Amino acid sequence: MEHKQTVVCFGEVLWDVYPTEKKLGGAPFNVAAHLMQSGTQAHIITKIGNDDLGKQIVSAIQLQNISIKQLQIDENLPTGTVQVNLDANGIPSYKISEPVAWDFIDKSLANTELVNSADALVYGTLACRSAQNFDTLMELTKHSKLNICDLNIRQKFYNKSVIESLLNQSHILKINNEEEQLLIEIFNFEAANFYKQIQAKFNIEIIIKTKGERGAELFQNNKVYKVDGVKIDVVDTVGSGDAFLAAFIHNYLNKRDLKTCLEKGANLGAYVATYTGAIPKH
Repeated sequence: MEHKQTVVCFGEVLWDVYPTEKKLGGAPFNVAAHLMQSGTQAHIITKIGNDDLGKQIVSAIQLQNISIKQLQIDENLPTGTVQVNLDANGIPSYKISEPVAWDFIDKSLANTELVNSADALVYGTLACRSAQNFDTLMELTKHSKLNICDLNIRQKFYNKSVIESLLNQSHILKINNEEEQLLIEIFNFEAANFYKQIQAKFNIEIIIKTKGERGAELFQNNKVYKVDGVKIDVVDTVGSGDAFLAAFIHNYLNKRDLKTCLEKGANLGAYVATYTGAIPKH
């Protein structure tokens, strides 16, 4: 029987509002939910509003068997929402409301102790759009054994300074094709030497790049590992990257080889893209 690893996900929990329905989302929540389904214990550090949407989030989180102990409640700001529109290929565009409750996650001794005892901490750039969250996260990264950054660039919610700080704390970095191009532009990397240059600059141990239907690849110790894409009929790619990361983390923490971790990630990411919403049952 596998030892149950523990992962803490920091950042936004919100409602993805589609034209005809709403689904619970936010990358940290999606990753946590898929980790729980995979068999890894997951916690989420976030904040919701004291409103009906917040109360619905509490119920939805509990349905995923994720602890609500670290859930903070804001008495003034609303629970986060995102308007999601899908194009003909199922590719989403987002309109993210602000300011909302998850923009102001407080530091706490309980959160520090939780991260200190966990096997990994997962975070991205979106939650760092507020200075308070950035400071809270930076403190938590100092107490984590394994810092995992899913860059997750959304709209205008990033800047070079924040990205630089996050990458300096990261042991594992996950990006997609567009984010690779952004990093090349921001830091003047050479496209042909991107992996080596970003690893050298930030001392990142593992760099993962998801490539949609073309699969994924990973760079570690001057070696590139690749897996092919899984052929599927795409319905909705919302949450596919989060599912990929959760499957990768679960297998990585359980000491699977890197190629297997990539394959498991690609398979779960593809599976999620065949459903509407970010967290269908495995």
